[in-house]
Amino acid sequence: MRLFFIMFFTSFTLIVFSQKKYIVKMTNSENLPKFIDLKEKPTYVGDDSKELLFFSKHENFKMYRAYPSSKRENVLQFILIDTEDSNFINELFKEFPERYISFEDVTNTWGAQLLDDSSNSNMENSLLNYMEKPVTPNQILANNYPNITPFYPNDYLTVPVATPLDYNTYDLNDLKYVNAPIAWGINPNGGSSHVNIGLSDGKVMANDTELDGKVFFPPSGDPYSNLAISACNIVSTHGTSTAATIAAKGNNSYGVTGVCYNCELTAGDYNYDALLELAQTGVDVINMSWAQTMPTDPKSYIETLLGESQNNTIQEVVEDYNVILVASAGNNMYFDTNSPVDDAELIVQYSYPASFENVISVSSVHHWYDINNHPNSPYTTCYQNQQILNLIEDSVGGAIRVDTSPPSQLTYGCGNGQTGLPTQRKTHVFNEYVDILAPAREVLNYVRLKYGFCPGITTKYSSGTSHAAPMVSGTIGLMLSVDDCLNSDEVQDILKLSSKPVEHLSFNSKYIGLMGAGALQTGNAVAFVNEMNKINGTVIIKNQSFYRYDLSAQRIKNELIIEGVEFIGNNKAKFRSGNEIYLLEGTLLEPSTNEGFTLLEVGLIENTICNTSNKSLNSLQKNKNETGLKLENIKIFPTLFDDNLNIVFDENNNEDVINNVKIYDVYGKLVFEKDKLITNQITLFVGSIESGIYILKVYDVKDNVLHTEKIVKK
Repeated sequence: MRLFFIMFFTSFTLIVFSQKKYIVKMTNSENLPKFIDLKEKPTYVGDDSKELLFFSKHENFKMYRAYPSSKRENVLQFILIDTEDSNFINELFKEFPERYISFEDVTNTWGAQLLDDSSNSNMENSLLNYMEKPVTPNQILANNYPNITPFYPNDYLTVPVATPLDYNTYDLNDLKYVNAPIAWGINPNGGSSHVNIGLSDGKVMANDTELDGKVFFPPSGDPYSNLAISACNIVSTHGTSTAATIAAKGNNSYGVTGVCYNCELTAGDYNYDALLELAQTGVDVINMSWAQTMPTDPKSYIETLLGESQNNTIQEVVEDYNVILVASAGNNMYFDTNSPVDDAELIVQYSYPASFENVISVSSVHHWYDINNHPNSPYTTCYQNQQILNLIEDSVGGAIRVDTSPPSQLTYGCGNGQTGLPTQRKTHVFNEYVDILAPAREVLNYVRLKYGFCPGITTKYSSGTSHAAPMVSGTIGLMLSVDDCLNSDEVQDILKLSSKPVEHLSFNSKYIGLMGAGALQTGNAVAFVNEMNKINGTVIIKNQSFYRYDLSAQRIKNELIIEGVEFIGNNKAKFRSGNEIYLLEGTLLEPSTNEGFTLLEVGLIENTICNTSNKSLNSLQKNKNETGLKLENIKIFPTLFDDNLNIVFDENNNEDVINNVKIYDVYGKLVFEKDKLITNQITLFVGSIESGIYILKVYDVKDNVLHTEKIVKK
């Protein structure tokens, strides 16, 4: 709670006012009173005499829109009131009941908490000698496309340069775990610069070597431009680390490799209104590595004013701006201390915005050591001499007990290893709204690598679901680089269908139904999209079990292979391919409820025409048109073409402004160029390029971009 101190020296009395913050829902967004000088004493300037009389009696308050960037009535009708007068809000509602519906005190709940669990609590006895134990968790190989040749950028380490987690060196084992080199094998450029990923986060060092030239800001500017980077200030470092995970430059013989290392970024603040501002710049994806965590489930939270207003904002971003939202699931969830120590129950928590509908919620999975090939001996815990191992690949909680058969989850801590008594154990957030898992335990922290540590921290690695979300956002950037017509539902389904199953493992049994579809497989996801769009492609769904999702893949141009997959329970699945669907060994299509079904269809898949007008805004802003021409005066037709393309600038204007035309494929590679045109209209023969999706750009004589548009070759 913020305290405001006012000293009246005439009486030498100290009066303390406690400022409160309320969220208020109005009957109509136009009911917001009009004030000036809001930063100091508000002065009413409206034309309502009743309001004038009311507000003239009150001081030390502010009334303003909660989400000023919104264009939706069901978002704009929410306002915030800051006041030091405990009677102000009640008197307002009493005086104007027809204008205000309800209010909530959000003094201690407004805003967001950046996520960063930088402790190294999983590293006890990490240098003990390895002692092999006969345990077999039946882990599954994850690469569905072994025929794709991986690509290794020259700043990606194919093998560890030293002992994993050696603090003097580093490696990128997280990228290996998700098979990122397979995705880069499909697109060695590391994605397309036409894909722009929004970053709702703390400060981003846009001039950093790994980010220079690829970070942009909304029209309001950089919200943290004056904040110096400090290893001990999370807001000053968190954004740079997240940005590097998504899109640090790749194949540049320096630093680290971003997942979508050719994608661009637009960096904004970390709050709900900032999401709207980012969406309005035309970003394709927004990464949100921040959260508010609570025991309240989404259905109940949306019944509160704060939850309703935040949810309405999220839906506006997705529905009105076609943006894909990705959020960290959260870091703080505990086992119940009232449960038996050996079998404690989880106290399920929910984080927002991650748990809202239409947000891809990302929690964590370990990625370091095979349980049967662990470099360290199991160490003995302080409780009943039980033996555990840390950082076990595919596990989703903390340490794993290996003195049980099969291995199981450790559900307690040990009082710093000294008291011999069990204590409450913390894990990351898992719940039924989690969609996918990604590496988030002991992941290389680029800021620590580049800018150093806060006192007391001696490792380049850190933990937290803030690491997991950007790995998924970068993966989506690679997917959109192959097919920019993918919508949010398609992206979510492909991420799940291409994931690595981990729920069946014995040590994850505590989290069944709470860990999403599986572990992120960047290679599989990008290959899925690539094969889906090829005339002779083969999409593979393999070794999974789906029992509670609504999954769909309706645009597979050639064939689909389903092998070793169970579609059971109340799972709904709809697949359509243009040629064949093969059901191979181990596939089970047996929904066990009236709600579940699996629908397989074979038939013509028409070329997709999607509206990407909003997605071109960033490109147009970054290449600002200095001629002052109205972009809508340039027409490209037909956008679905055979051999000829027509480009016309304002048929009623004879000014020759078109100088150069370039066509790029979805990987950002230039496939056609025609320059020195000096005309206002032209017909281009482009029959030489192959069928597919392309980006066309029109330039003037000063090399300014006049127009950007997606085109499709039949």
